[in-house]
Amino acid sequence: MNTASSEQEKELTDSEVRELVLARLSVLSPDTAMSIGNEGTFTRDDLIRHVKDGDPVGATIERMELEWLRAMKEGIVQQLS
Repeated sequence: MNTASSEQEKELTDSEVRELVLARLSVLSPDTAMSIGNEGTFTRDDLIRHVKDGDPVGATIERMELEWLRAMKEGIVQQLS
């Protein structure tokens, strides 16, 4: 086994990203609303539908979630105790 390749961070597939984002969205309160730039304001269920459909709004949501998770990993965003 090549140690260089074993040290590389595993890239997530599109379906894995989508599953992760859907799991994160599913735990939000149904009353949650999110405004996404000039796209509009969406309920939790709207967000889930857009991610499942894989449309441009869903892609934006996926990108936002990945950026948030990367920031958490790097310690830029810390959980409140």
